Amino acid sequence: MLERRRSGLLLLLFVVLACARCGIPEPTRTAAEAAVRKVEEVQSAIEQEKQKYAELKNSGDWAFVRPYAERRAWEQRFDAAGEDLREAEASKEKLEKLLASNKKADMERVGTETAGLLQTLDRAERAAKRPLEAVAHLKEVRDSKDEMIEQAETQADDVNRKYEGLVLVSEQAQQDHPDRVGAINDRFYNIRSAHADVQRALDSAENEIASADPNYMTFSDSCDTITRHHAGFSEADDKFRAQLGELGVSYSKILTDMRVDKEGRVRKYFHQYAYVEDGKEKRRDWEEVSAQFYQKHEKSLGMAVATKPYGYFEDEVLDEATPVGLAMVDDERYGYWERDNYGGHYWHYHRPFFFYSTFYGRSHRAYDYDGYQTWRNGYRGRSAFHGGTASKPLYGTDSTFAKTQYADSTYAKRGGFAKAGAARTRASSTQRAGASRRGGAFGRGGK
Repeated sequence: MLERRRSGLLLLLFVVLACARCGIPEPTRTAAEAAVRKVEEVQSAIEQEKQKYAELKNSGDWAFVRPYAERRAWEQRFDAAGEDLREAEASKEKLEKLLASNKKADMERVGTETAGLLQTLDRAERAAKRPLEAVAHLKEVRDSKDEMIEQAETQADDVNRKYEGLVLVSEQAQQDHPDRVGAINDRFYNIRSAHADVQRALDSAENEIASADPNYMTFSDSCDTITRHHAGFSEADDKFRAQLGELGVSYSKILTDMRVDKEGRVRKYFHQYAYVEDGKEKRRDWEEVSAQFYQKHEKSLGMAVATKPYGYFEDEVLDEATPVGLAMVDDERYGYWERDNYGGHYWHYHRPFFFYSTFYGRSHRAYDYDGYQTWRNGYRGRSAFHGGTASKPLYGTDSTFAKTQYADSTYAKRGGFAKAGAARTRASSTQRAGASRRGGAFGRGGK
């Protein structure tokens, strides 16, 4: 009998220990217990803040502080802190019950309650500390008002000088690019607003400091506004000037070769480009690209995969495959429309841009008006444009010109054109001849 009782006690002890191991993990429990203890600590800290505030009301500083205390309702901060403490007490009780039950299934609830309790305590403590922090700040502002207004005026003058300079460069950019006045003003808007804020803040600060009864809180806020805008104005100045500089840059990034290298099971993708900037061409070495980018431009050989005409910002770059130079058409800085004997209109490039024709195999007046309108209205900034038909494109990898122009390319030597042709044949066998057109052919175009 005694032996059976002893065995039963041992079994009970084993079960208790096993359940303990299945309870709330120690790190979670430790954090929760610390949060529970913190409730009393914060209660004590808030009582101390209330006591200090009561002493302030009986001190000689109260006459100075009282108007601000009443306008900002500082005593209500203690009421808010009290409400948060009551909420914290309720959370504390929930946590204590969860810890006592010690169920592993409650681990997530314990973590959530702990985080919520700590957040509530932090809010309560900050609310209670705010009145005396404001008092200290007001005294500091009152005692250093002369230095503060001097700094504010110096910073405002600096902002004014920069702003006046930016107004001049903005006006010049609008003269140089009259069709982009709206876009330039949009980018100047934040600078103009910041300058206006600084002027209003300076007027406010100077009015307060000249008053027989200055509002030091308003004065401080105004000085802070000036300092904040001044800190960011130099960066805004540099950024806006750089953006305006972008308007005078024109370039095309033209895909001239591509390859895929296999290293075991890994494939690496490469492009080679010709960069044409402001009428000057530079050839570049191979650049590794992502598989996604490579696949996107498999049909783009000989086309511009990035184009930025004059008058556009860098973030307005056209990144859909486009026949080289087509994005520059209808801009008199690049050329003009010319009428032929049949009544069609073709784009004639100015001499510095004749070289564009080397990338599409036609004369320098290759693009006709109707074809240009097809691209502008249906493809510009939306999707790649190869012209012609799906089975016989004018531009890109599958065009007759590309196969001739890039016959000695790495892409051609590795069978790229042959593979593309086989894939196209397979596709046409299912879609049959006369597949949907990609865009108008550049033939005779009227205007």
